[in-house]
Amino acid sequence: MLCVHYWQQQLLDNGRNPSNMDMADFFMAYTFTDLSDAQTITRLKRKLQMERPQFRGNKWAERQAKQEQVKQDLGYGSEMDTKGNGYTP
Repeated sequence: MLCVHYWQQQLLDNGRNPSNMDMADFFMAYTFTDLSDAQTITRLKRKLQMERPQFRGNKWAERQAKQEQVKQDLGYGSEMDTKGNGYTP
């Protein structure tokens, strides 16, 4: 949804009405750089979430709280891991 919203705003800013576009018009705009790449948009979202806690949401805090247990379950930080030998439980 983020990409769609961003593309819609880009089209409006460029004087194009997305409601009057068919898929061929959209793909032409996307292909010929009138619209930002989806990977760029999502990368910027992740960067913002990393730098600004107010954009992270509740799930982020839940995952962080479980991070150490997951690392331990996977064997990270163990003696085998520090010697470069992988550990598979």
